[in-house]
Amino acid sequence: MNRILIVGHSTSGYQTVESVLQQRGMCSPLPSRREELLPQDITSTLCKVHKAPQIDRVATEDDIKQLQVAPVWHGMAMDLMLGNLEQELWGWADPQAIYTLDYWAQLDDKLTFVLVYDEPQSALVNAATKLDNLSAPDLEHLLDNWMAYNSALLHFFLRHTSRCLLVNTQQVRRNTDGCLQKLQPLLSAPLLSLTGDETINGVTTDASQLSAYPIHTMMPAQKLTDVISLAGLKTTKAQEILQGSVMESYLLNQVLAEYPACLALYAELQSAASLPLQEPPRASSNAAQAWGALVQQRTLAIELASGLHEAYQGLRAANKTVQQLAALSLNLEQTVAEQARESELRLSQLHQVQEELESHYLQKQALEQHSAAQSREIQYQAELVKQKEAEKSALNKALTETQQLLETTKSAGQQKLGEQDSLLKTLREESELLLSHLHQVQEELENHYLQKQELELRNTEHAREIKRQAELAKQKETEKSALNKALTEAQKQLELRSAAYSREIQHQAELTKQKETEKFALNKALTEVQKQLEATQSAGQQKLGEQVAQLKTLGDENNQLLSQLHKVQEEMERYYLDNQLLKKQLPVPIYGAADRVKQDLGYRLGSVMIKRSRSLTGWLGMPWALAAERQAWRQHCATVPQKALPAIDTYRDAHEAERVKQHLSYRLGQALISNGKSPLGWVKLPFALNRAIQQFRLQHKEA
Repeated sequence: MNRILIVGHSTSGYQTVESVLQQRGMCSPLPSRREELLPQDITSTLCKVHKAPQIDRVATEDDIKQLQVAPVWHGMAMDLMLGNLEQELWGWADPQAIYTLDYWAQLDDKLTFVLVYDEPQSALVNAATKLDNLSAPDLEHLLDNWMAYNSALLHFFLRHTSRCLLVNTQQVRRNTDGCLQKLQPLLSAPLLSLTGDETINGVTTDASQLSAYPIHTMMPAQKLTDVISLAGLKTTKAQEILQGSVMESYLLNQVLAEYPACLALYAELQSAASLPLQEPPRASSNAAQAWGALVQQRTLAIELASGLHEAYQGLRAANKTVQQLAALSLNLEQTVAEQARESELRLSQLHQVQEELESHYLQKQALEQHSAAQSREIQYQAELVKQKEAEKSALNKALTETQQLLETTKSAGQQKLGEQDSLLKTLREESELLLSHLHQVQEELENHYLQKQELELRNTEHAREIKRQAELAKQKETEKSALNKALTEAQKQLELRSAAYSREIQHQAELTKQKETEKFALNKALTEVQKQLEATQSAGQQKLGEQVAQLKTLGDENNQLLSQLHKVQEEMERYYLDNQLLKKQLPVPIYGAADRVKQDLGYRLGSVMIKRSRSLTGWLGMPWALAAERQAWRQHCATVPQKALPAIDTYRDAHEAERVKQHLSYRLGQALISNGKSPLGWVKLPFALNRAIQQFRLQHKEA
């Protein structure tokens, strides 16, 4: 089982190294079994318990002290190891782990450390992107924080070179395979390898794609391209000007020139790194070039602003046109809606008129039928009256004949009066009966005559009503013709608008059809994904069953391992207590061998020579500066006698002294001291200084 801990400053880009290793086979850590804590949670808990300051508030290396963790806290780390027991290669990244490097190194002897650093320029650019106004105190604190963090990182690397890998982030981007080749000997598990043109989560592995100096932009490339295209400028040239690597490089170098300690620390990191930044030769940038780049940027900004203003004006005009079209469309829709409402109202009125006409027509038919029935009844009554009149005339004729007959009979029948009394009585009775019958017939005729008059009055009233209904029907017909004419015109307008709407609906239907095709394709892709998920779930369930069986077998082994671990933990606690007693008996370790060498006369003179060699005035004043530095060294020696200090070999970090002696400052100072004791030495001094510089450059290139 192999474990990797990636540590780097928050501006170092350590996430890139973590992404590279994860793509090459490193797994993410699983949480611990009991508390479900990740390694970052454990480090955060330990820092909180020991009241370690926050990383961004650290100003000196003394603020970053390794935590002295008691054995009582080892259980969290042991539980984390058990939770990741089945992973062959796993690791994590945590910038806060700078406080617990010694703790993890003592706890796990198979843990490999990948220490990540970057140029101080990256820290400045990163801070500029996050802060609106970077003041001088903020800048000084930022660089002090960077120096403190990377100094602690470098000292840990020098103490554990066999387990650590110190890499530069930019070099990892340029040469990923080189980083993996350096890391592979520290691991027992093999790492994966990729081709040169493949990318790892956006990190290119092709060195030809990377520039010699990191280009820091405040805007994503795609967004910058869109803005430049919107302004109507050439994309490639505008991007080259806006990136401004010349001006940025010049300004950053001028800022860092005021902090030589920061540059010296970066040089030490480069000289000691396992994978330092292999920089190609850069063209020196001066103030004139930076000013020219600034002028180009200012001109481009003006052109960009004018282009964006024109685009904005065009967008405003287009927006106004769209608003006008929307208003016209809204008015058209309102007009169509009003006309539709009017047409619907007219249609409803027409339906009402049609219903009224139909009702009048039905009433007219009923009246005609009733009048026809009444006329038939009147005719029938008239026929009856005629028949009764005929009967009455016949009866009157018979009566007259009877009266004549009576008169004749009276004259002739007086003789037969006696004989015919009985016959007369009978005839008289018959005549009375006939008279009563005639009176009844006359009354019926009078009743029929009165009924006829009433029917005639009713017929005249019905005729007047029918005439009035006919006039109303004619008026309704004229209104109906006018409404039909208006309706035809409205129908024509509706047909025209319906044609326009049909074309719009056809367009919407085509869009809907297109959306349906896209939806069908998405549904098809979704079904394929669901099938794949089902297959994966079935395979996962089968694999889960196998893993459950394995877990059952591993459970007993884990219990045995836990019991053994408890025993080992008790023994480790006992060893820890014994070790603490032994440490108390040992003499106090002494550190500061590097600072001791830096206070020597040779190192101080060489540092003055390097600092004064950057300008013509520095060269002219260098002899007096060297004399002043020698006088200051003598005063320092008078206040701090060198004989009272212990030997450098007794220092715990004596190897730091040997490393500092390889600096150019120390070599130049020693050459000046060794050759400044005689006139011949002063003649040889330029050659000795040149030889020291050439040797330093040669060793720097070989490293």
